[in-house]
Amino acid sequence: MLLGFSVFLALAMPILVLPKPGGEAAVGTQLFHFTDSMRQDSYPNPPQNNRELMVRVWYPAKPQPGKGELLFPEDPVQFKTYKEKFSGVFGLPAFILDYWKYTRGNSHLNAELLPASAPYPLVLISHGMGTGSMLHVSQAENLASHGFIVAAIDHTYSTAATLFPDGRITGFETKTPADDFYTYAKRVGAVWAADIQFVLSEMEHLNQDPKSGLKGMMDVNHTGIMGHSFGGGTAFNATYSSDKIKAGIDMDGTLFDLEDKGRMPKPFMFLNSDKRSTLSAAIKNNEVPDSIREQLVKEQQMMDSIGASNGQVIHIRGTDHFNFTDLQFYTPMLKYTGMTGEIDGYRGAALVNSYVLDFFTEHLKKNSG
Repeated sequence: MLLGFSVFLALAMPILVLPKPGGEAAVGTQLFHFTDSMRQDSYPNPPQNNRELMVRVWYPAKPQPGKGELLFPEDPVQFKTYKEKFSGVFGLPAFILDYWKYTRGNSHLNAELLPASAPYPLVLISHGMGTGSMLHVSQAENLASHGFIVAAIDHTYSTAATLFPDGRITGFETKTPADDFYTYAKRVGAVWAADIQFVLSEMEHLNQDPKSGLKGMMDVNHTGIMGHSFGGGTAFNATYSSDKIKAGIDMDGTLFDLEDKGRMPKPFMFLNSDKRSTLSAAIKNNEVPDSIREQLVKEQQMMDSIGASNGQVIHIRGTDHFNFTDLQFYTPMLKYTGMTGEIDGYRGAALVNSYVLDFFTEHLKKNSG
């Protein structure tokens, strides 16, 4: 029985292998701890502290020998806390995630940036509610290998777990109630929007800091944003409202704030799962609850408007919600839970990365002159 169980775990929970980036450049990564002295956090309960954020940055780098960086904390105590917080959010026994300790990315910590004749466009990533930037490593590495600088934000207290330099690990405290999602989502969304504006200003400071290895190499005038799930709705709002952001992508995310929004003035792309296409049909057939029908109709109208003008709406066959994250590589068993679709995870990632790369190349690189 023990042998059989061990074989099952080996098949169900193999060592995570991220796909290799498709670009010519090697990839470096740095981790930044930013504190916004102008804002206080809503969590945890008082006393309140200044808003703190962890941001992981990936960039084109000079080639480095050896293996890529470990993705999860190496310290045994920190790793134990980290995996327990993740397992709590996903409803899994913590021991099942022990194999995470061996997981590596394809990027090298603090590698020297690859010089270029022109600055690299900047792309921000906003994760889904209760997940974290850790689920978007392969997307960031692929973009960086093709000549982008990518900054993925951990929205503190909205991640499953965020590790700070002093060893603190915060968990997930911003749960949105299903019975009043849109009201609560707007409040949380306002916090995330402020996070994005703050990180943008910090990236601009890094771009001017003589001590920064990224000095002068970010084209902050050509910034894009992409997000998954709640982060996708956040990316939509940021693209709409921020003059600094020139193009955006929503990966299977609900638009939770459409008040006072007319036509999207910038290039925008929706990457949707099969479930989203099913929802579109349900709206047309009056098969959605009356309590959310008005919101869903507005969302569909916005997508239709963008698809017909300066954007794209793409449904990727065989995908479900988490096929737009690295979670699809963690275990092939996920498709049986409905979190991912029937499509092979690496095939799904290749399609998403292809669409993302083409979109940002068109709207950030070709328009940078």
